[in-house]
Amino acid sequence: MINNLSAIFSKYSDYTDTETIHGYGRLYEQWLSPLCSVERILKIGCQLFGGGSFLAFSERFPASKIVGLDFTFENIIDDAGHEPDKQYRVFCLWNEVLAPDGIYIIEDVKNINALSRKLAEHNDMWEIILGDTRREGTHCEDNSILIGLRRRT
Repeated sequence: MINNLSAIFSKYSDYTDTETIHGYGRLYEQWLSPLCSVERILKIGCQLFGGGSFLAFSERFPASKIVGLDFTFENIIDDAGHEPDKQYRVFCLWNEVLAPDGIYIIEDVKNINALSRKLAEHNDMWEIILGDTRREGTHCEDNSILIGLRRRT
């Protein structure tokens, strides 16, 4: 088993330019190998040349969960942090990969006013849709609110 990213990237040179053009393997090895246990890696842009960098990271860190992201998503559902600041930061990070006709949904909104104020900065680009199950009498939790966002056309 090869445990050097430069060599592994070179092995996949038909499918990635990470080592052959850029020479990043040495730096990745230097920065990531001291971490001993790399549990999770998010690789953004892994299919441009055929997925070689994804394969290389998978080979070098076989116990790691490696997620590749290359797409625009038709829909995004955020059920991560339930505080307005976190929900807003996640929206700012991920809304760029939402398909033009997709919908971005934020679950479990605890403070609708605080999050709405933050999202109001984007009113020219996004239509905000509220779904409040508390009014329907089906739930009594304070966080039974969904916010949906659609790009304005």
